[in-house]
Amino acid sequence: MQPAARPPVLVPQLVDDPERVRRLVEEQAPYWPVQRYMSNAAEYATLSGDDEATEMVVGPVFRGDWAFGGETFADVDWLLHHPALVDGARRVFDAEIVRPEII
Repeated sequence: MQPAARPPVLVPQLVDDPERVRRLVEEQAPYWPVQRYMSNAAEYATLSGDDEATEMVVGPVFRGDWAFGGETFADVDWLLHHPALVDGARRVFDAEIVRPEII
C-alpha cells in the first residue's frame, strides 16, 4: 500500500526522555545488516536498484527488531503505540485504523 502524495508529518518532539531511547538502542544490540532480511541474492539485487526499473534502494544499513508481528522484544509499547506516530500513520495513509506492529 503506497501513501498518496502528501507532505511529511512533522513531529517536533517525539520523546520527553531521549536517554530512554538510547538505553533501548544499547540494550538491544547487536544490530545486523539489513541484507539478512533478503531471502536470496536475486531479491537483494532487485531491491538494491541493480535493475533500472527499481526505485527502492537497500543501502548498507543495520537493523534490529524491537517489535514485530505482535511480539515485543523490549520495553517499546510506549513507542509502538505513541499517539503522535499513530496519528502520523493515519494521516499519511488516510487510514481509519492503524495497527502498529514493527519497530
